[in-house]
Amino acid sequence: MLEGFLTYGLVGLFLSAFLGSTIFIPLTPELFVVALVGAGANPFVVVFLASVASLLGNVVNYAIGFYCVEKLLEKFVKREDIKKAEKIADKYGAIGIFLSMAIPLPLPVDVLAIIAGTTKMKLRYFLLACFFGKLIKYSFYAGITEYAIKMFLPSVLFIQEKSI
Repeated sequence: MLEGFLTYGLVGLFLSAFLGSTIFIPLTPELFVVALVGAGANPFVVVFLASVASLLGNVVNYAIGFYCVEKLLEKFVKREDIKKAEKIADKYGAIGIFLSMAIPLPLPVDVLAIIAGTTKMKLRYFLLACFFGKLIKYSFYAGITEYAIKMFLPSVLFIQEKSI
């Protein structure tokens, strides 16, 4: 049963990270990262898969910003959020994208990808900043999960063995 969860969980992780990184569907792939690592999936595979899928979702956002007019953007994103994101993009560029994507909180930072597209940020800088930012973010969740398992699970197993 655990093998099935891990297999379908990886597909779920990919879909969650991809769709959750677009501005259209609010999902939290961090939960999949924690669940899969907690279930015994290879944390490197989980983190890499989540980072790639999240990057692809953000490429969709970048393309929307790059090719769509501002009026279309305003239908999906609040105007004040656009202004905040534009200030960050102007001030910090790729470093701002990297830092905002690396924050280990489920914040709606993916709108910055649209702003990066709107401001015509070089795609290679955007891709690098976004990928490595997400890699750090998901690595944090996987690392915390691994640490918690090693910290608490052995003591639970020891107590169960002793009581038997």
